[in-house]
Amino acid sequence: MKKIIIALMALVSVVFIATAQEQKPKPKPQPMKVPQAAKDNFTKMYPDVKKVHWEKEHKNFEAEFMKDNMRMEAAFDAQGNYLYTEMPVKVADLPKGVSDYVSKTYPGKPIARAEKMTDANNTVTYEAMIKGIPDLIFDAQGNFLKKEK
Repeated sequence: MKKIIIALMALVSVVFIATAQEQKPKPKPQPMKVPQAAKDNFTKMYPDVKKVHWEKEHKNFEAEFMKDNMRMEAAFDAQGNYLYTEMPVKVADLPKGVSDYVSKTYPGKPIARAEKMTDANNTVTYEAMIKGIPDLIFDAQGNFLKKEK
């Protein structure tokens, strides 16, 4: 009986060691390289913001940050050119045309979230998010423009 227990312990040790050797360490995620021009442009636009989280979305770089107790995003292209800023808005603050369009086109589906986008030319658009529907984009007057994937 003693020999069987010792043999089992040896077998378990061999299996444990083999399993441990098979597991390769996961590579560390590489830090994203944000173009210096984008960082510089962001700092010029928002000199008081000290904490920024950068993400890459498609080919652009988005800076996520808090300003005046509000979560905001500013997007820049690979050359550092400012593209647009997004900020959340209350659904009730959307132009009337947005709610009219949504209630007519998607009856019974409420707008879950909304954002205001201002581009480099100061053109304002609104984004309405509805569960299970691609994001809906509207102009400043509330006219439907497109669905965004």
